[in-house]
Amino acid sequence: MMESLKQILYVVFAFGLVILAHEFGHFIVARRLKIFVEKFSFGFGPAILKIKRKTTYLLSLIPLGGYIKMKGENPFSEREMTEDEFFSKTPSERILVVLAGPVANFFLAFFIFFSVYWIFGVPHPQNLPIAGNIIKGTPAHKAGILPGDRIISINDEEISTWQELVKRIQPNAGKKLKIVIKRGDEIKTLFIAPQYNPELKAGAIGIMISYKKQRYPFARSLYLSAAKCVGLTFLTLRYLSLAVRKKVKAEISGPIGIATMIGKTANQGFSFFLNLLGLISLNLFLINLFPIPLLDGGHIVIFLWEMVRKKFPSEKTYNILQTIGLAILLMAIIFASRNDLLKIFRF
Repeated sequence: MMESLKQILYVVFAFGLVILAHEFGHFIVARRLKIFVEKFSFGFGPAILKIKRKTTYLLSLIPLGGYIKMKGENPFSEREMTEDEFFSKTPSERILVVLAGPVANFFLAFFIFFSVYWIFGVPHPQNLPIAGNIIKGTPAHKAGILPGDRIISINDEEISTWQELVKRIQPNAGKKLKIVIKRGDEIKTLFIAPQYNPELKAGAIGIMISYKKQRYPFARSLYLSAAKCVGLTFLTLRYLSLAVRKKVKAEISGPIGIATMIGKTANQGFSFFLNLLGLISLNLFLINLFPIPLLDGGHIVIFLWEMVRKKFPSEKTYNILQTIGLAILLMAIIFASRNDLLKIFRF
């Protein structure tokens, strides 16, 4: 029960933080350009708490993200035609407001990676037969193996590396093995039968490799964080390019798959969770810049069109573009959710 609650809290925190950062980017630039922001909500649905200042700040029931509502943000509704409306601003100023959301996600990713390098430490796998995290309900967990236990031998064969440990366990699904472990000064002999793992297509007892954390100096952390953000961005773009050209199989995860990954990292340690959180924020930065109507990138394209043509698209054209964008996003969500469910239930 506590593990499930922990995973739910991690999921809520992850989705809430990356989307809140995105909306805060829009919010802060809108305020700098003197656009009146009517509402800033953390979460969606009915409001639990309201704080009314110049902007009304809301804490809403569903804590998975947030939104802002700017004055005069609908181009075709009746407006007061005052200077504090979104559409009273020039196309270039509106582009800055829209672009600020994805940029905020990029900087959030940078800050998260920096905190891992400088504060929490980067986990590096150790090539030693030492148990890291133990997966609950697995043979190792039932036998009483604890994190930090060192596997000395399996079936009287000495084990000195993690590769040797894996080599002895994987081919023996369903076969009882004599495993000798060292815990402090105590030596214990256990008999454990690996269970077949369909993901590995081999036997497993449910222990994870152990990791050692390494922290980096401040300046080095700044450099490594920037290099990681830029490198992952180009790597993702290259992967998408190969997927579009059908050179690699497209593996897309939707909200279900992302929530599942977050839940798994919750059991691996906070540094792992932070790395995944940074990757999610970086992907949100990229996805929102795609030139698809309804996304920030789509709005930027429309405002650029307005700058070139010297007029905003007609209401009919605008609605058609929005409908196309909605259809694309729905298809992407359905495709990604289908992939997620297939992985979970292994159809």
